[in-house]
Amino acid sequence: MPIDFPASPTVGQQYTYGGGTYTFSGSMWLANAGVVSEVASGSLMMFQQTAAPMGWVKQTEYDDRTLRIVSDTAGRGGSLAFSTLFTRTAVDSTTLSVAQLPYHGHSVPAYNSPAIGGGGTYLQQSGGWAGSYGITYATGSSGAHAHGLDMRVATVDSIVASKS
Repeated sequence: MPIDFPASPTVGQQYTYGGGTYTFSGSMWLANAGVVSEVASGSLMMFQQTAAPMGWVKQTEYDDRTLRIVSDTAGRGGSLAFSTLFTRTAVDSTTLSVAQLPYHGHSVPAYNSPAIGGGGTYLQQSGGWAGSYGITYATGSSGAHAHGLDMRVATVDSIVASKS
């Protein structure tokens, strides 16, 4: 049963109830240097400290998770730990296949070769002239590439505790 504190208390006002004395701090009633609480047993609450306060039990199943505020049913989900994702500094390397490249062409100058008498179109290469028919020039190294990504966001570590 909740304690029926006086309405509109003044700072420093004291109230005695059930063998205890409570003092109004200006925003809340304090008892024995602690906040008077009517939190039901089993309730969960976040605390920005390492250990659960007296009367609370630290819950360890919420380790390395992020907080999401919802307007419907409370729950939990996901499979990737917070620190696994948010300590990344690059995306995974990817090797592009020819099918993933955008459609494009390469312009190669072609000349009528004076050395062969102008009998067709030829390409000049280092080492001489070669016929333009059947020549394939490969480009690329099949190497992977990556993009920088810094997701090391600032955090405030907290715990979840259950009211005893």
